[in-house]
Amino acid sequence: MATVSAAERLNLAEIARREAPEGGIADIIDIISLECPLVTDLYPEMCNQGTAHESTRIKFRPGFSLRGYNQGVSTGAAGTEVVTEPTCMAAAISKPDVKLLQHAAGGEAAQRLLEDKQFLIGGGEDLSDWLWNGDRSSDPRAVNGIFTRSDYNDLDSDQVFDNAAGNCADDDVFSSIVIIQHGPKMVSLLYPRNDPFDKNNGYGVKMKPLAEQLVTDGAGREYLALPTWFEMAFGWFIYDPRCIIRIPNICTGADINENNGYFGFDEKVLISALNALRYNGRNATVYMNRAVRDQVWHRWQEKGTFNFVAGDASTSAGEALIAPKPDRIQGIPIHIDDSIGNDQADVTT
Repeated sequence: MATVSAAERLNLAEIARREAPEGGIADIIDIISLECPLVTDLYPEMCNQGTAHESTRIKFRPGFSLRGYNQGVSTGAAGTEVVTEPTCMAAAISKPDVKLLQHAAGGEAAQRLLEDKQFLIGGGEDLSDWLWNGDRSSDPRAVNGIFTRSDYNDLDSDQVFDNAAGNCADDDVFSSIVIIQHGPKMVSLLYPRNDPFDKNNGYGVKMKPLAEQLVTDGAGREYLALPTWFEMAFGWFIYDPRCIIRIPNICTGADINENNGYFGFDEKVLISALNALRYNGRNATVYMNRAVRDQVWHRWQEKGTFNFVAGDASTSAGEALIAPKPDRIQGIPIHIDDSIGNDQADVTT
C-alpha cells in the first residue's frame, strides 16, 4: 500500500483556489507554460531491439587508382559501422483523495481531468528538456540530448557552425540555433517495442486512469485515493548525423560585445548552416528560443530582407514598415522552443 506525504497530496486549499466565485471551476490562466514543438515535430519509430535500436552506416568506400597496361591496383573494400541507441523511461503518479474531488466544484470527473492535464503538460515539457539536454554521464537512466552529443558540442565537428568564429568568451550566457531534418533514415524519436509514443495529446505522455485504491498518509492511516499513472519512454536515433546542425555561442545577455567574445546572432553563419543541409533540406525545421528570435528579427529589420510598404502604421500596409516576424527562412519553418536555454556554456574544440 502506497504512502502519500503531505507535500505530494492535492489539498483543500489548492481545490479552493480552483473554484470560481459563482461556485464553478475557475477559468485558470496558464502563465508558466512553455512552447516545446520538438516533441510533436519528431518522427516516431519503434525500436528494432526491444528497448534499443540499431542501424548500420557506411563508414568509407573503396577508391579507384589510375593504371597503365600491365600495372595492377591495390585491393579495396567498403567499411561499415553499427550504431546502437538506448531508450529511457519516465513516469509520474497522482493520488488525490476521492472525496476531495467529489466535493469540489465541478465534481470528481472535472477535477480529475483538470489535475491530470497539468501532469500531461509538465511531462511534455520535461520530455522536451531531456531531448535537448539529457546527459547519460550524469544519469545513466537518461538518453543523451542534442546539446550533450559530441557531434553537436565540439567546434571541430562538421555539424557545428560557430556563431563566434572561434572567438567566444568563456562563459555560460549563450544560446543556440539548431536545424533538424526529421524523417525516415534521417532523425527519429524512438519508442520501445509495443510501447508507442503518444503524440495525440500534444505532450507525448500516456495517461492511465486507475480505479480507487487505499493509500496511507504520513501517519500510516488509510484513505481512498483515485490514482492516475503517467508515463513515457523515448530515445533519439540519428541515422545521419549530418541531418542535425547546431549554431552555438549566440550571446543573449545584455552584454553583447564582440571585442570581448560576446557575439550576437550572425546571419552569415546561418546561411552557411542552411547550405550544409543534406537531401535538399527535406523535412528541415529551425529551432531557436525567443531571445535568439529577437536578434534574428532585428537583423531582418536592419538588413531590409523584406519589402517596405509606405502607409499608416495602423493599417496592414503600414505594418510592413516593421520586418515581418521571422517564421520561415528559405521556406524552412522556424519553431520557437523554450527548452533551448540562454545559459549554455560556450562550445569549444
